[in-house]
Amino acid sequence: MTSISGRSRPTTPPRSPGGNLYDDVFDTVIAETQDISERFEIDLGGVPDTIRETSQGVQPLLDYVRECLETHRLPPGQKSTRVARLVDVAAWVLRRSGEFAAHYCEGRVAAVDGTPLFHPRRYLSGQVFAVAVGALTARDALQPRAKIVRTSIPMQLSAKAGTNAPDLVATLERMAAQAHQMVLDTSWPQAFLEYHVRRYALEHVRAPYILVDGPLAPELVGTRRLGRDLLSQIFHDERVAIGVVKSLLRSPLVYRLIARALRPGEAYVVESQRTFLRRSGTRLFGERWIDNELGTIWRGLYRPGAKTYAFQCRAQDFEAALCLLWCDRDEVVGHELPFLLNQVDHQLQARYRQGDIEQLLDGLLAEQGEDVFFDEMDERLLR
Repeated sequence: MTSISGRSRPTTPPRSPGGNLYDDVFDTVIAETQDISERFEIDLGGVPDTIRETSQGVQPLLDYVRECLETHRLPPGQKSTRVARLVDVAAWVLRRSGEFAAHYCEGRVAAVDGTPLFHPRRYLSGQVFAVAVGALTARDALQPRAKIVRTSIPMQLSAKAGTNAPDLVATLERMAAQAHQMVLDTSWPQAFLEYHVRRYALEHVRAPYILVDGPLAPELVGTRRLGRDLLSQIFHDERVAIGVVKSLLRSPLVYRLIARALRPGEAYVVESQRTFLRRSGTRLFGERWIDNELGTIWRGLYRPGAKTYAFQCRAQDFEAALCLLWCDRDEVVGHELPFLLNQVDHQLQARYRQGDIEQLLDGLLAEQGEDVFFDEMDERLLR
């Protein structure tokens, strides 16, 4: 095997008997490593060429995916309960484009988004997190709501706590064992934000059509009982709600391949949320709820222009979802998201400047003394 510098490099080692996946991947990574020190100042060590080759290497697979998509087209207006269907969005929305344009102008379409006020702050005694959420229509101004939550670890010493040095670790271990899982869990802040965005949509938005930032049924929300209760209310509400995923970078490889194979003006219904969760192989919470509620929640991809995005909606709302996403698309190349969603995000970011809030919090932390400040602050601030 020859490296980009022209010198031979070690071949990929054979898979060791009984080895695990992490060992195999790391063995390959180490074996494929190349030294580009001598060439870096000349041509960045051939990195641009390597990236180009890596990106172009997927084209044969994309051609195959495209061929498969073409065999599963769904004609405009045809009702279907089956997924895995390719759709010509422009042809689908042609009949109802005027209707949904009127809905936008009359303020009957709302966009809901949220943003953290600051990154989750983890302290010795617990965590603090806050978010802001809001909605916007073509006629109604943004009316944000801010939410803060604090979780704490019990710090009371029992009467049996010893003062001898050998007893110190055991005493602290017993104290740490009292900590609630919510304090130690690092996923709840994201679930907290997603929950309040959807709760705001359900309780404060009166528009019959709602665009929500992110998946309609986020997995982190669905793993919590209160989250499942909230999502069930949304699924059975008479209003139409569509979740819009702005980036596919963290999506499964299957989704990213299909997204690259789509052409401008197309959409593809990949699968139901129930199928996705069962196919992913992850630990499932509330399996009966998943079977009862998520079988008709569709996961799809759509490409309004230069970039592909993802969406989720109820199967019965599929045509309305296409119309909403197409009629309100922004004209900025590579950012053809619904205009209202872009505006909500922009206005929330402008009102709640996370960087300014972070600096203020660090300043307040410094007032408590150097020991507290240097122990609790983000080390990156000193770089």
